[in-house]
Amino acid sequence: MTERPEHDDRSQASRTFLTSEAHYQALVSQVKDYAIFSADEEGRALTWNEGVRAVFGYTRDEFIGTPVELPFTPEDIAAGVPQRELETARTKGVANDDRWLLRKDGTRFFATGRTTRIDDEQGRCIGFTKVLRDDTERVLSQERAQQADARMRALIQNVRDYAIFMLDADGFVTEWTAGAERVKGYTESEVAGRHLAMFFTPEDIATGEPQREIRRAGSRPDRA
Repeated sequence: MTERPEHDDRSQASRTFLTSEAHYQALVSQVKDYAIFSADEEGRALTWNEGVRAVFGYTRDEFIGTPVELPFTPEDIAAGVPQRELETARTKGVANDDRWLLRKDGTRFFATGRTTRIDDEQGRCIGFTKVLRDDTERVLSQERAQQADARMRALIQNVRDYAIFMLDADGFVTEWTAGAERVKGYTESEVAGRHLAMFFTPEDIATGEPQREIRRAGSRPDRA
């Protein structure tokens, strides 16, 4: 009895995989918000959808057959990132790949995506599916917010004539500025983690004034 070479089995599995993809592609081919495509075991693109054009800028003819490295930045390629992602998906079943990638025109965008392993009926890896979207605006918005927060904190730290400090929702000191130290007379190490009540008189503490102030600060004004 002649045994079929393993290579032939894998080739047949790949053909079966492509056939089953026909129905799948009919469902996803027109999706534009997500780049959704399949790749063979080596990471070469087998399928394409309109999202690939919208996200990467490649037509079907330009994209099919391209290697996994295509959209990666030169520095990630040099570091072996594309192949590591495939290996992670191959061994663990899935790999998250949130990173900066390149469009056809060379511009960079931040992609949020996932690579998932596909097995044949015998449990052998015969390819991968990849789904990703352009998440650049969210990432840039977060970066702008972080930069603005850093600038504000730097500005506040330089204010000397006012005691400015931060509390958590329960009224415990989380941040202490140079102005607060100058006006209040306490160093940061002396107040960090202590309650707002330390700045009130015993009489006010006895009547619950610190808690009332915290509630007033945390309350929202009534809407008309």
